Amino acid sequence: MTSNTVSGMFINIKYDIPLSRIQDLLITALEGGSNHWVKDIQLEYYYTESQKFPAYDIDHPKYKVILTDSHTGEEHTMTLGRYKVGLGDMSIKYPWHAKDFVHENEDAVTGDVFLQCAVFGEVKYG
Repeated sequence: MTSNTVSGMFINIKYDIPLSRIQDLLITALEGGSNHWVKDIQLEYYYTESQKFPAYDIDHPKYKVILTDSHTGEEHTMTLGRYKVGLGDMSIKYPWHAKDFVHENEDAVTGDVFLQCAVFGEVKYG
Protein backbone atom coordinates (compact mmCIF):
# COMPACT_ATOMS: atom_id res chain seq x y z
CA MET A 1 0.00 0.00 0.00
CA THR A 2 1.51 3.31 -1.03
CA SER A 3 -0.90 6.02 0.11
CA ASN A 4 -4.37 6.69 1.43
CA THR A 5 -6.47 9.81 0.91
CA VAL A 6 -10.01 10.84 1.77
CA SER A 7 -11.99 12.68 -0.90
CA GLY A 8 -15.65 13.54 -0.38
CA MET A 9 -17.59 10.37 0.35
CA PHE A 10 -14.83 8.03 -0.82
CA ILE A 11 -11.65 6.71 0.69
CA ASN A 12 -8.94 6.25 -1.92
CA ILE A 13 -6.49 3.43 -1.18
CA LYS A 14 -3.64 2.78 -3.58
CA TYR A 15 -1.97 -0.62 -3.91
CA ASP A 16 1.12 -1.72 -5.74
CA ILE A 17 0.02 -4.66 -7.88
CA PRO A 18 2.66 -6.83 -9.53
CA LEU A 19 2.22 -7.24 -13.28
CA SER A 20 2.19 -11.00 -12.75
CA ARG A 21 -1.10 -10.62 -10.82
CA ILE A 22 -2.67 -8.65 -13.67
CA GLN A 23 -1.45 -11.32 -16.06
CA ASP A 24 -3.02 -14.01 -13.85
CA LEU A 25 -6.34 -12.13 -13.94
CA LEU A 26 -6.16 -11.82 -17.72
CA ILE A 27 -5.49 -15.55 -18.07
CA THR A 28 -8.43 -16.29 -15.74
CA ALA A 29 -10.68 -14.25 -18.03
CA LEU A 30 -9.34 -15.72 -21.27
CA GLU A 31 -9.45 -19.33 -20.07
CA GLY A 32 -13.12 -19.26 -19.23
CA GLY A 33 -14.56 -16.17 -17.62
CA SER A 34 -15.09 -14.23 -20.84
CA ASN A 35 -16.02 -17.07 -23.18
CA HIS A 36 -19.60 -15.80 -23.36
CA TRP A 37 -18.54 -12.67 -25.27
CA VAL A 38 -15.00 -13.24 -26.59
CA LYS A 39 -15.24 -15.06 -29.92
CA ASP A 40 -11.57 -15.18 -30.82
CA ILE A 41 -8.27 -14.53 -29.07
CA GLN A 42 -5.11 -13.76 -31.01
CA LEU A 43 -1.85 -13.72 -29.11
CA GLU A 44 1.07 -11.93 -30.66
CA TYR A 45 4.10 -12.88 -28.63
CA TYR A 46 7.82 -12.92 -29.02
CA TYR A 47 10.63 -15.38 -28.44
CA THR A 48 13.81 -14.56 -26.59
CA GLU A 49 17.18 -16.03 -27.46
CA SER A 50 17.18 -18.16 -24.32
CA GLN A 51 13.57 -19.33 -24.60
CA LYS A 52 11.93 -21.52 -27.18
CA PHE A 53 8.46 -20.84 -25.84
CA PRO A 54 6.39 -17.65 -25.82
CA ALA A 55 7.38 -15.10 -23.20
CA TYR A 56 4.08 -13.79 -21.90
CA ASP A 57 5.13 -10.38 -20.60
CA ILE A 58 2.10 -8.09 -20.73
CA ASP A 59 4.31 -5.03 -20.42
CA HIS A 60 6.58 -6.01 -23.34
CA PRO A 61 5.94 -3.72 -26.32
CA LYS A 62 5.78 -6.65 -28.77
CA TYR A 63 3.23 -8.63 -26.75
CA LYS A 64 -0.41 -8.11 -27.74
CA VAL A 65 -3.72 -9.75 -27.06
CA ILE A 66 -6.37 -9.08 -29.71
CA LEU A 67 -9.93 -10.02 -28.76
CA THR A 68 -12.92 -10.34 -31.08
CA ASP A 69 -16.32 -9.50 -29.59
CA SER A 70 -18.75 -12.29 -30.47
CA HIS A 71 -21.72 -9.90 -30.39
CA THR A 72 -20.35 -7.14 -32.65
CA GLY A 73 -17.37 -8.71 -34.43
CA GLU A 74 -15.25 -5.75 -33.30
CA GLU A 75 -11.59 -6.39 -32.52
CA HIS A 76 -9.99 -4.93 -29.39
CA THR A 77 -6.20 -4.71 -29.04
CA MET A 78 -5.30 -4.92 -25.39
CA THR A 79 -2.41 -2.97 -23.89
CA LEU A 80 -0.94 -2.55 -20.44
CA GLY A 81 -2.60 0.87 -20.30
CA ARG A 82 -6.01 -0.68 -20.92
CA TYR A 83 -5.41 -3.23 -18.17
CA LYS A 84 -4.55 -0.43 -15.74
CA VAL A 85 -7.69 1.50 -16.65
CA GLY A 86 -9.71 -1.71 -16.36
CA LEU A 87 -8.43 -2.31 -12.84
CA GLY A 88 -9.32 1.26 -11.91
CA ASP A 89 -12.81 0.98 -13.37
CA MET A 90 -13.34 -2.38 -11.66
CA SER A 91 -12.28 -0.97 -8.30
CA ILE A 92 -14.68 1.98 -8.60
CA LYS A 93 -17.70 0.32 -10.26
CA TYR A 94 -17.37 -3.26 -8.93
CA PRO A 95 -15.40 -2.96 -5.67
CA TRP A 96 -16.37 -6.44 -4.45
CA HIS A 97 -14.53 -7.93 -7.44
CA ALA A 98 -11.52 -5.68 -6.83
CA LYS A 99 -11.52 -6.83 -3.21
CA ASP A 100 -11.51 -10.47 -4.32
CA PHE A 101 -8.59 -9.72 -6.64
CA VAL A 102 -6.56 -7.87 -3.99
CA HIS A 103 -7.12 -10.72 -1.52
CA GLU A 104 -6.16 -13.31 -4.17
CA ASN A 105 -9.66 -14.78 -4.12
CA GLU A 106 -10.54 -14.04 -7.76
CA ASP A 107 -12.41 -16.45 -9.99
CA ALA A 108 -13.58 -16.57 -13.61
CA VAL A 109 -16.27 -13.94 -12.94
CA THR A 110 -13.70 -11.55 -11.46
CA GLY A 111 -11.51 -12.08 -14.53
CA ASP A 112 -14.44 -11.39 -16.84
CA VAL A 113 -15.40 -8.20 -14.98
CA PHE A 114 -11.77 -7.03 -15.21
CA LEU A 115 -11.54 -7.76 -18.94
CA GLN A 116 -14.86 -6.09 -19.73
CA CYS A 117 -13.76 -3.04 -17.73
CA ALA A 118 -10.49 -3.00 -19.69
CA VAL A 119 -12.35 -3.21 -23.01
CA PHE A 120 -15.60 -1.31 -22.39
CA GLY A 121 -15.10 0.57 -19.12
CA GLU A 122 -17.97 -1.38 -17.58
CA VAL A 123 -19.68 -4.76 -17.59
CA LYS A 124 -21.54 -4.79 -20.91
CA TYR A 125 -22.37 -8.49 -21.18
CA GLY A 126 -24.03 -9.85 -18.03
